[in-house]
Amino acid sequence: GNTKHRCGIVCIEGLTDKDIVNDQLLKNAQLEMAESSKKISSSMSGKEVLTLLQNQILSVAGVKKGKTVDEISLAILSGDTALFVDGTDQA
Repeated sequence: GNTKHRCGIVCIEGLTDKDIVNDQLLKNAQLEMAESSKKISSSMSGKEVLTLLQNQILSVAGVKKGKTVDEISLAILSGDTALFVDGTDQA
């Protein structure tokens, strides 16, 4: 979108289903953002952006937030995908 919120996705190829990451995470997020009545604006905090993505845009079951590097690293090494949003201390 046209906001100043940078995001990043981290996963390990071979442990994650790249079709799910591409289709359900990336494509859905882009489509929903374009069509959503609740757009992400530059005035929103990183935490608000992450909450909006989690609650209204991502359709992947089992979305959970992690706060520590160990917690997030273990999830990634277990085959999960992490979504980082600039300006927040969670993934």
